[in-house]
Amino acid sequence: MKKPLIALLATAALLTCSLSFTSAANAALDNYPYVKNGEIDLLGYFEMNGATAALKEESIDFTLTSETATVTFAKPLVADGFNFQWNAVEDSAKRLQSLAVTVTDSADAACSLKTTFSRISDVAVGVKINADKRTYMIPGNLHTPSDMNYTLIYGEEDRSLSDSTNYTVFADKCENGNGFGGFRSAAVLLTVTVKGKVGATFSLKSINRQRFGAAFVNDNVDPSVYVPTTLSKALYGSTVTLPKASAYDVLATSSTLKLTVKDPSGEIVTATDGTRLEEVAGDAAYAIKMTAYGAYRVQYVASDGVNTTRSIGYQITVLDSGAPELSLDGKLPRLVKAGETFSLPTASIRDNVSASENCAFWITVKHPSGKITAEKDSFTPPTAGHYQITYSCCDELGNLTRHTHELYAEKGADK
Repeated sequence: MKKPLIALLATAALLTCSLSFTSAANAALDNYPYVKNGEIDLLGYFEMNGATAALKEESIDFTLTSETATVTFAKPLVADGFNFQWNAVEDSAKRLQSLAVTVTDSADAACSLKTTFSRISDVAVGVKINADKRTYMIPGNLHTPSDMNYTLIYGEEDRSLSDSTNYTVFADKCENGNGFGGFRSAAVLLTVTVKGKVGATFSLKSINRQRFGAAFVNDNVDPSVYVPTTLSKALYGSTVTLPKASAYDVLATSSTLKLTVKDPSGEIVTATDGTRLEEVAGDAAYAIKMTAYGAYRVQYVASDGVNTTRSIGYQITVLDSGAPELSLDGKLPRLVKAGETFSLPTASIRDNVSASENCAFWITVKHPSGKITAEKDSFTPPTAGHYQITYSCCDELGNLTRHTHELYAEKGADK
């Protein structure tokens, strides 16, 4: 499937409960790199040059202290489905001129995509990808929050960049002009470059659905799980490799990822290396042999060590591609006389999945005139000429076997 992947940002639930952590949550704070006064320090996740930051109720506001500023998020983020929501702060005297979002492969600094939003006028914004000469015009401006509330989204499957205004661009080159083949490490680093007048401000609302602001100082989003490739179908007897998957949490330092695989009967599958695939590490590859027909269930469960977990799964359906075996319990004649009746031998059916009584079976005869008739136990050729007798059987999954026999009827004494 290769189609535009335009994900819509899901609205995070507001956490209006007390900001104090339970004793269990306090122990889990060890999994967060930035903690202050017993709670997660959201401002600590940002490195700034030419800007200051202030924690507002439902955002972090970054204010320029120079005409060009950079803001970098301190942790790698999952690339697939990456999204970044922001808007400008209204101040007609202190306007933003441009805001550029750069996502860079966490393991390859040369692989990056840069999306720049530039002020064209009070009613239009230009969007440019990398150094492309093309500029995409979208309505809005860079200093009125009601008009600018952007959600920039990256889709790994089709390597697209899209936003909440329904603009979509497919990335074929990196920022440096080299061909873009996706983020191979599955994780990206985020840098925002802002240009404008000193004092101009923009509000960061969310990164990968994690809300930022005084109302959201808890970890309120599940880890993201990335599976490089998935299969939906496989052949019986084939060996399938489940690739290494990965999990990334926006705030937590690390996430655990467990994998469980069950066969069509619900039993735990054992990999070819002898590993029983029940809650094993999901960041390793496993080969499994498809020894049963039906749906194998592959499930990943990620946890950030607090209260948020994510479970994703898919099915691999093992198909019966083998046609039934059909054998005649006797021989058909090659030459008969018109008008004389002869017996049609019975047939035996064997199938690797369906019981023989569940396989459809029929016999047809094609006459010299081209007419086709259905026959059962015997056949009488009405006229001389060439006939074709076909035995057919079909299993429950539609696999078909046909045996065709050539017959010639010569003219009888009374014909």
